[in-house]
Amino acid sequence: MPVIEPPIRADDVPSWERTVDLLVVGYGIAGACAAIEAHRAGADVLVLERAGAGGGASALSQGQFYLGGGTDVQTACGYEDTPDNMYAFLRAVTTTTDEARLRVFCEQSVSRFDWLESLGVPFRREAYTHKAVYVRSGEGLLTTGNEKVWPFREQAQYAPRGHQVSGDGPIPGGYVAMQAVLGTAATEGVPVQYETAVIGLVVDDDGRVVGVRARRDGVDSFVAARRGVVLAAGSFNLNADITGEHMPLFSRNGKPLGVPTNDGAGLLLGRTVG
Repeated sequence: MPVIEPPIRADDVPSWERTVDLLVVGYGIAGACAAIEAHRAGADVLVLERAGAGGGASALSQGQFYLGGGTDVQTACGYEDTPDNMYAFLRAVTTTTDEARLRVFCEQSVSRFDWLESLGVPFRREAYTHKAVYVRSGEGLLTTGNEKVWPFREQAQYAPRGHQVSGDGPIPGGYVAMQAVLGTAATEGVPVQYETAVIGLVVDDDGRVVGVRARRDGVDSFVAARRGVVLAAGSFNLNADITGEHMPLFSRNGKPLGVPTNDGAGLLLGRTVG
């Protein structure tokens, strides 16, 4: 279990080591993308990463992004898709009640694919035509969901949406993707501090998160955030307590894969403030 301290009030912070606009906790794909966009928007950003380098579990993955609505890869491979068609399928197969967020996900899917390619993330214009969890032959488009399966095939027109980053040989697509994303962040000057664990949040009198408590080499310090804190350290599959509570079948029978920092620290930090 990671060390997570209860929130501390801003008035009780002995001193602030640094103040930034936005703090990003974790430097996998989510944290890196958030940091790049905030930095491009003119924010003073700082990324805090517990490991000695960026990438996390994202770099070990196959590098699959569920995207659709008519991406260039879909079109090049001869598949028609629209945001409405993508929404119809996801509405049929998911239980989320957040209609607005699901709409945004579908309507902005093409632009997010274009954004990833603009960072240098490669996707081959080839489709793997069978159902796949992952393939190592480099195709950029896979059927990773149940788009062909009844009754979903009657509720939305079939279109594959698993966009897999194209790697070379045994190199996983996730590593290729993270090299491109982290390379962009470095080129654009996104500040990162490694080997720094965020162990607690700082809140003001209204309960708003205004900073973090960080630990590096056994020494604690406090960093303030004017605009907010992004918790992008979300992986928890190596935390037996959390998986046992929420996914008992997985906990008993699964063999989780990941990096040592997949211990739920980000989730537990969020829980401390509700």
